[in-house]
Amino acid sequence: MKKILSSLLILCMALSVTAASAGGAAPRFRFESTVIVSFQGREATARVQFINPNGVGHDVEAELRDENGYVLATRTFTNNKVKSVTFTFPDDWIGAKYLSVWADGEKVSEEDLFFAVDDINNKAIRQVGVSTQRMSITLDCGYGDTYTDRILDLLDELGIKVTFFVTGLWAENFPEHMKDIISRGHEIGNHSYYHPHLTEESFERVLREIVNTSDLVEEITGQRPVLFRPPYGDTDHLIRAISRAAGCEHIIWTVDSHDWDESYDAAKIERRVTNTVEPGYIILFHNAGKHTLEVLGEVIPYYQSLGYELVPVSTLLSEGEYTVNADGLLEFVQD
Repeated sequence: MKKILSSLLILCMALSVTAASAGGAAPRFRFESTVIVSFQGREATARVQFINPNGVGHDVEAELRDENGYVLATRTFTNNKVKSVTFTFPDDWIGAKYLSVWADGEKVSEEDLFFAVDDINNKAIRQVGVSTQRMSITLDCGYGDTYTDRILDLLDELGIKVTFFVTGLWAENFPEHMKDIISRGHEIGNHSYYHPHLTEESFERVLREIVNTSDLVEEITGQRPVLFRPPYGDTDHLIRAISRAAGCEHIIWTVDSHDWDESYDAAKIERRVTNTVEPGYIILFHNAGKHTLEVLGEVIPYYQSLGYELVPVSTLLSEGEYTVNADGLLEFVQD
């Protein structure tokens, strides 16, 4: 009896394998990476694996599509070896694209592939070609908060609005400051989550650093950042593409105050940020700088005496469509 049951069990297992190999399972695909960067009009490659060819039991013709159903490429898969699918991005595509694998009219990839698409000619913004006497003061918030309340009070007293670039970790530790910054009419930009050197990180890590910070800022304040400043100013064309695809324009600075440098006293910092002043300048300070509060109290009235209106960075960008040249100068497109 036991021999009969054993034989039946083996037979059932064999029939099950035979049925699966005859096409009983739906095909499943996986992308080797979850984030890829490319540029308008350029060739790009996605690495794709057919996970269960034995279960499907036949070759599968699969399509690589974007979120709107546009077919970028078609490839026949016969086994589970990772294959390269190469295609060219259209000239008018920019920002975030979500790609997936389809077969027989069904989506068969386990997870979408995030493609960051950019115009490679647009550089990081260092200065804005505004048509008015405007400039911006920015304060990076990555570590302490000793002077934050007093800086906010000073900005109120002098009647100006600025952009605070915050890390996710700083936002996590000081949510009340985040709310206070917004309630006083200032702008919050994204400064990554943990302040790493992004050019040394994977695309997946870069995207997480930006998106997780924006998610947290929005959760705390109700406003999602539209600007991103890479830690240390460490960036390249790939990081720029990812930040823009994540919804944040890429901002560096015109003048670094060096308020973070222990060898700089207040007078030396002040000289750096007043030596040359032009419309559209973006000045870098830090909320935790030892001399920042003192210097701001001197230089803001000086800028105002020259006729400058001090505004958040987004206000500088608000004159219309623009491009950014090789020197980081933002130039508005003339009608």
